[in-house]
Amino acid sequence: MTPNQIETAIKIAERHVRVFPQVKMGNRPGGSPRGLKWSEDATTDRVVIEKWKTDYKNCNFAAVTGETSGIVVLDVDVKNGKNGSESLLRLCND
Repeated sequence: MTPNQIETAIKIAERHVRVFPQVKMGNRPGGSPRGLKWSEDATTDRVVIEKWKTDYKNCNFAAVTGETSGIVVLDVDVKNGKNGSESLLRLCND
């Protein structure tokens, strides 16, 4: 984890958006560490976030999205022979 990642997680939390650690799990890019549930354990508490930085040295942080935060995320992929960027552009044009 870079210092910038923890600083960014704390800045997001200071805006009252809960964050939680994500750790690489096999081939998956990330998931909640064993024993944590993002829906219950995500926090804006700086002390907890800094503890996670120590407990999960290689983690990244994710922000809680959806109704509780008012943040919507659109994941656009280019894979399996399909270009998500082109699909999104067509959708926007429609």
